[in-house]
Amino acid sequence: MQSDADLRAAWEGYWAAHYEDDRRARRLRTVATDYPVKRGVVVSYPALLDAGLSETELRTRPDRALGTGVETFESFVRGLDLDGAWERSFDVMILHVDDLPGGFKPFDSNLMAHLNELVQLEVTFDGPTERISDLMEAAFVCTDGHVTRIHQPGRRRRDITFCPECGDPVYLEERESLFAEIQRVPVSGSGFDGITAILGGRRWKGLTVGEGDTAVVNGIPRADFREDSTHGSAYLDVLHVEIEDDLPF
Repeated sequence: MQSDADLRAAWEGYWAAHYEDDRRARRLRTVATDYPVKRGVVVSYPALLDAGLSETELRTRPDRALGTGVETFESFVRGLDLDGAWERSFDVMILHVDDLPGGFKPFDSNLMAHLNELVQLEVTFDGPTERISDLMEAAFVCTDGHVTRIHQPGRRRRDITFCPECGDPVYLEERESLFAEIQRVPVSGSGFDGITAILGGRRWKGLTVGEGDTAVVNGIPRADFREDSTHGSAYLDVLHVEIEDDLPF
C-alpha cells in the first residue's frame, strides 16, 4: 500500500502540473468557483503515474486514491486564493479517470470479484439513459430554524436525527438542500447482465445512447446493501465513457 504521504505528494504534483495547462487550469478554476453545480474533473491515468501515483493503489483501492485527489484538490485551490471559491468541503467532487491501459480489464468474467476496484469494461446499453436527481448536500432543519448541512459523498445517504446546536429533532428540508442531475442506464457485458450504470459529475455533453449501443467504460463496480440483508444490489459507478462509434460527448 502506498503511504499517505507519498499519495498526497503524487496528487500535489499532479495538480500543480495540471494547472500549467491553460485549458485545464480554467476547468479547475471553474469547479473551484461553481462547485457543486460543476463537480467533475477529468484526470489522466498516465499523468498520475508520472506524478508518482501507484498503479496498484489506483486499481485496487480507487476510493482511497481518488479520495486523496479530492482532498489535495481542495488544498490546492485554497492556495490559489480565487475570488468566489466554494467555502465548504469538496467531498462530492468526482474525478473521471481517463486513458486507462487495457490491463485494467478484469481477468475473469465474475464482475463481483472486482467490487470497489477500478476496471475497464466493454458494455452494451440495454436502454436509454434516465435522468435522476442526486442529493449532494442535505439540509436538516429543527423547529428553532437551525440549519445543519451534511455532505453526501458516495451513494448512501448520511442523516442526523437531532440538531447539534439545540438537541431538537430535525427534518430534511429539500428546498435548502443541494442536488445534481445524474444519469443511469442498464448495461450488460461479459459476466454481468442488466446492471445499473450511474453517470455523475459531468454533463456528458452529446452522450446519447440507445438500446444496443456499445461503449468502453472506466468505472468501479459496487454493491449496495440495505438494512440487515446479505443480498446487495450491484451497480457500476462510471467515471469515463468512450462510445465505440466515436460519438462526441
